[in-house]
Amino acid sequence: MERTNDEDTQPANSPKRGRPPTGKAMSAADRQARRVAKLEAEGKALLPRIAVSREVQQALYKFIQFKDMTLGDALERILHDRLIRKR
Repeated sequence: MERTNDEDTQPANSPKRGRPPTGKAMSAADRQARRVAKLEAEGKALLPRIAVSREVQQALYKFIQFKDMTLGDALERILHDRLIRKR
């Protein structure tokens, strides 16, 4: 049996599936650098990951839920009250 190449080749004008590439895609490192720059422009910084007891974690999540805040806002408020407040 002879095999033709018609099965393997596609016509030149056939549309490709999916979203067309824009050529402007950012890498993960570029997105992270952009995020950090945006935070710095807002006067904020990132804290490294920390380990706390389960009791503290649960209390923090309850506080966040009760106050309807984000984790960052809650930590900033708690640390500001304990470390920066005037005595």
